[in-house]
Amino acid sequence: MLNALFIGFSMLILTLMVVAFMDCFRKRPAGWPWWLVFILVGFASISLDLTSGNITIAPLSVLVLGIKVMRNGSGADASWGIGFSIPVAALLWLARSRRQARAPQSTSGVARVS
Repeated sequence: MLNALFIGFSMLILTLMVVAFMDCFRKRPAGWPWWLVFILVGFASISLDLTSGNITIAPLSVLVLGIKVMRNGSGADASWGIGFSIPVAALLWLARSRRQARAPQSTSGVARVS
């Protein structure tokens, strides 16, 4: 159950980052290259060892694309692990984009008189 939860979170975070990246690339706001770089980076990873079930939290880690699949140790008895990070910039971008979409659009040009 915990394995499926971690795999689900990993896929959700990867999808969230890709959607935010594509949205930012399409809109190209001021400073958009920096936004693109930061959207693809996640901070503070949470990892699960798939064999033993140990959960590790690394608050000072950075993951590109927000997920990781790793092998702990070497040899035939090495265990596999999966982890994800918090996509701070992707969440900020999507919140900003949603807020701008809800804002009333200003009408420019000549005002209509009825």
